Amino acid sequence: MIVLFPLTILILCICLTIQFGQTLLNNLFIDKLFHVLGGIVASISIAGVIWHFSQKNLISITDPIAFRLLVFGLLCFVIICWEIIEYVFGRDILVLTYADTIFDFAYSLIGGVCGYLI
Repeated sequence: MIVLFPLTILILCICLTIQFGQTLLNNLFIDKLFHVLGGIVASISIAGVIWHFSQKNLISITDPIAFRLLVFGLLCFVIICWEIIEYVFGRDILVLTYADTIFDFAYSLIGGVCGYLI
């Protein structure tokens, strides 16, 4: 589940982009919805991976605040990496502006925090 949920969101987003085009997805705010969903799924997956590693004694995190900060830091790292990948592989296909990237960061982070609270 930790890997399946993010891949499902990614594949669904790619399929909708191919089927309907990036402009329609931006106009209907479906792109932003996918960033929120991606943030939720990434946060839950990161927390699950850290918890799994903790259960297997691969890492030792006893402080809940350290756990939260680690999840948040890794979430920020994943969001930044995703936007870099989006730029590198999608700059010829997607409409990428500075404002779009900032909003993508914000929506992904909002989704990630909501996912962490879940």
